[in-house]
Amino acid sequence: MKGALYGLVESPKDWAVYRDATCKTIGWKGETGQQRRLASTSEPHVWSIEEMKKTSDGEKWFVIGNMGVYVDELLLKAPDDILVETLKALEEKFTLATPEWVTGEKTVTFCGYEISKTDQGYALGQEKYIRDLIDKHKINQTAGKDQKNLLRTSLDQSCAQLSSCVVR
Repeated sequence: MKGALYGLVESPKDWAVYRDATCKTIGWKGETGQQRRLASTSEPHVWSIEEMKKTSDGEKWFVIGNMGVYVDELLLKAPDDILVETLKALEEKFTLATPEWVTGEKTVTFCGYEISKTDQGYALGQEKYIRDLIDKHKINQTAGKDQKNLLRTSLDQSCAQLSSCVVR
């Protein structure tokens, strides 16, 4: 593929078919020689990062991480060493931008969701999206309250409830 064909109805579908067919061929040897691969799941936008392990019943594939896909954006969750290996395997098939790592200091946006690391795991939010909507529609007050302060309060209350929604 030489470049994107933006604006064509077929373009996203063609890219998805190519991307998925290519991902099904991605496999590699781990640091200590263990066999690893990307495997499709029943959800078309979620892939498993799997490792072959010996069991009493023979060799079986076990999920050791996940990859979410949205068009040409990837979200990976696995131990750091597995992430590095998976990115290397993906780079052998695709040209990748420099990865953004979610850390306690850095929030990363994926599909409009802001992902941040907390003491309990990970939190999802859309504060920037909400602020952009408020600015776009020039909303300054509602029912005599400052909208930005109301937003902050609403977000704080939502974040307080996120402990049950933490991605681990």
